[in-house]
Amino acid sequence: DTMEKRMVEQTFPAFIVMQTIVAFFIWFAGSLQVMRNEGRQFALNPAGLDTFVPGQTDLRIVGNACEDLRMDLWRTITYQWTHVGVFHILANSFMNIVLGIPLEGLHGHLRVVLMYNVGV
Repeated sequence: DTMEKRMVEQTFPAFIVMQTIVAFFIWFAGSLQVMRNEGRQFALNPAGLDTFVPGQTDLRIVGNACEDLRMDLWRTITYQWTHVGVFHILANSFMNIVLGIPLEGLHGHLRVVLMYNVGV
């Protein structure tokens, strides 16, 4: 299996495209909710999955009341759908597209899903 052959037979980067779209729309919906409920500016809202289930999806080891959150294993996946403002989500989306599309095209869906989620 030569590198040239693998480059010619690249797969469509379905995971990266879907991850980028889902992350953006979850942030967008969360930011609209924060804007409506709290009256804050749309583009600067920290929002995403954590907007809908506060304190349950962000990546941290210790909670506000010093509780141990290390066994909340879902946090290693769900943190990726909360962003702090439009610049954060746009920068992440840009990097997903620039780096993720070629990686997924070359290495395939499974490897990229594993790299994306195990590399926390």
